[in-house]
Amino acid sequence: MCFSRNSARAEAEFAELDQVARIVKATRQCQNTHPAFVKHLYGDLNGYLKQHLSDEDWLLWAQLNAPKPAPAQTPPLPNQTLDIA
Repeated sequence: MCFSRNSARAEAEFAELDQVARIVKATRQCQNTHPAFVKHLYGDLNGYLKQHLSDEDWLLWAQLNAPKPAPAQTPPLPNQTLDIA
């Protein structure tokens, strides 16, 4: 039973790696296209990928490309004085 869970997890990870490979391939294709052509037809890389990726791959790209929240700022520690007496 544990083996089947590990196997399913591995298959899911391989599927995600395949998606990443397709995203990288489409990104390289965009980079190999004349920039003026890409800008005229698609606007930017996101527009190009939206047209050339499957819906599932586009969703993964959007998740990977989403802005990350800023790390929480920890409040500074109060100044502590050491009372040596």
